[in-house]
Amino acid sequence: MINASDYLEPGLILHGHKCPAMPMGLRVGAAALNALGVERAKDGQLLALVELGEDHCATCFVDGVQM
Repeated sequence: MINASDYLEPGLILHGHKCPAMPMGLRVGAAALNALGVERAKDGQLLALVELGEDHCATCFVDGVQM
């Protein structure tokens, strides 16, 4: 089972700043992996297609999903 809090620090490094949207995306990504019953891919085997708006928070959210 994927625990989103295990990836918070690396996610902040990837994202570059603290904001509420990146951890929300991180939790959604972890929930999706858990629901699908798959582990985190190490070499691009999984793909997430995310539709987002043009505001800054949308890209922050997607960084969390990507992590």
